[in-house]
Amino acid sequence: NICGGMAGPARGLPNDWRTAQLEAPLKKRFARVRVENDGVAALEAERRWGALQGLDHCAYVTWSTGVGVGLCVDGRILRGKNGNAGHAGHSFVVDDASGALCGCGNMGDVEALVAGNSMARRFGQSAQDLFAAAAAGEANARAITDSLCRVMGRMLYNLIATLDLQRISLGGSVFWNNRDF
Repeated sequence: NICGGMAGPARGLPNDWRTAQLEAPLKKRFARVRVENDGVAALEAERRWGALQGLDHCAYVTWSTGVGVGLCVDGRILRGKNGNAGHAGHSFVVDDASGALCGCGNMGDVEALVAGNSMARRFGQSAQDLFAAAAAGEANARAITDSLCRVMGRMLYNLIATLDLQRISLGGSVFWNNRDF
């Protein structure tokens, strides 16, 4: 998490991406290189080859180790002043004692609550194990997964309500491995 690297160890986040060199080594090997946010890269792929073809008002949301979003309005990808537009996963949704720490350093945002990497921290189970227990009928796991899905559903609703989107394409390991749940 690049933002988390900037939040630093003081917030309990050991990663530091500020010194990672991504683009320069790749340009030595490939003629055209563009380092892009994963949500935006997936949005562009969905618009070109996938479920968002022909749409000018859409989003791609990844529910994986984190929660990423790429946004397209009026046929244009939204980037924002620093290239960080669309980080709906970092929208605050709770201000409580959950202690849900996000990789960006925030407490109580969508990603801190529902991301795959937060499930192990918060519930002591991987996303795969938690959803499997829920599918097997374990009441506590079912209550937790219902809560996770409500948070994600509210974020999706807010994207649609705020941006008047035609469609959202969902992806990511937490979603794909548990979409039948």
